[in-house]
Amino acid sequence: MVLEKIKSGISAVTSSIGNTLDDSLSFLSDVKEAGAEKLEAFVNKIQDLAPLLDQMGFNMNELEVGIGIPPEINLVFEKEKDVDAETIEKLLKEHEDKPLLSLIIHTLQKADALVKGMNLSNYKLGELIMKIGLPPDVTIKLLRIENAE
Repeated sequence: MVLEKIKSGISAVTSSIGNTLDDSLSFLSDVKEAGAEKLEAFVNKIQDLAPLLDQMGFNMNELEVGIGIPPEINLVFEKEKDVDAETIEKLLKEHEDKPLLSLIIHTLQKADALVKGMNLSNYKLGELIMKIGLPPDVTIKLLRIENAE
């Protein structure tokens, strides 16, 4: 009789754990699906900004999407040309309905200014890698001038 109670108790606990696990996996699946839709919309917004970023001197030559909790997006930029501040401000004003554009270009400009202020005679700016995620991050890749050409 004691053995039957133990078996019954273990069976109930196992069933409860199974139900909890099923509920948790279902919840994570729902979050993942909702997150995937938002992530897709966000990636589309970023892709739409590429021509404007080109006009501002930065070529977005890679777009990486990390699907996880939390998701992350890595944007890899190459500085193509210097564009005067007046032109950039004019473009930003024309597209002030795109706050993401302003965030990205200001971050790229700050990273570019940092590199210019470093007095790196043997290096040039290679790529700027911007991670949009938690935490956000910008990586500056420098190339030796002899190997860059």
